[in-house]
Amino acid sequence: MNTYRFWVHVHALPRGVDAAAREASSAMAPQPLPITAADVGEPLPIGFEEAYARLELMERMYVEPDGSFVQRSGQGPSAWQVEGNLYDRAGHLQYVELKGSCPRANFDDLLRALGWPEARLMFQPAAEGLYLSESEFRRFAERQA
Repeated sequence: MNTYRFWVHVHALPRGVDAAAREASSAMAPQPLPITAADVGEPLPIGFEEAYARLELMERMYVEPDGSFVQRSGQGPSAWQVEGNLYDRAGHLQYVELKGSCPRANFDDLLRALGWPEARLMFQPAAEGLYLSESEFRRFAERQA
């Protein structure tokens, strides 16, 4: 089972940024996207209310009206938990913070609630402060587990 461990901010990938150019890396260090502070700020293609409603439908998910949420597996040696928060501004979902660990399939379910795979996303690990493509982030998160 592929398990991810992460503390990450999920953003919309800015238009014009080619994430595919960075996805072929096999290096141990993550290869960052060429993103500047001016590039960040494009909202996710889904609104706060829609993301909230999608999260609320997920199994073992608890969502607060302020956009904070937690999802837990059952108990046992492979138990996992993800905490998160939806951040909105002017009616748009700006980014989502995710922290915890979970199997790849559950991470994919969280991303689907944010409009993935149709939505192009980038990932900013909180401690590293750089922006990663989806495939680079997945390699990074898997190595953290």
